[in-house]
Amino acid sequence: MKLYRLLFFLGFFLATALPAIATDLHFHNVTFHRCYHAHSCFVSIPNLPKIFGDVILIRIAGIETPEILGKCDKEKELANKARNFVNTVLENAREIELYDLERGEHFNLIARIMANGENVSKLLIDKKFALPANEKTGKPNWCSS
Repeated sequence: MKLYRLLFFLGFFLATALPAIATDLHFHNVTFHRCYHAHSCFVSIPNLPKIFGDVILIRIAGIETPEILGKCDKEKELANKARNFVNTVLENAREIELYDLERGEHFNLIARIMANGENVSKLLIDKKFALPANEKTGKPNWCSS
């Protein structure tokens, strides 16, 4: 019986909500929770069922950032500074919006995040906490620069 309810709910969601989402991949009034990496943040998206929109992980589009568990102390230190910076920006934002949502290669969500009308990717790049993503060159070596 529970399986039928779940299937009904999923079918109903796909039939009603998904077409609206697919045509307007822009969400207002997003609630910020925290970032683990400078490029990976937990948010809640309003007006979606909790299973789809409550405390979900979003990867910030278009950037490469140093990893918390990096290859050297320099990368780890920069990663912590970058994460603290993006956490501060999003914690203090009056308005957080998600644009251009898509699925990543591991079925994670990728989005352009705007805080008070400013592109968070650009803010990170301007502060030298991130580099623009480049498929040709791959991930940057944060230890050698």
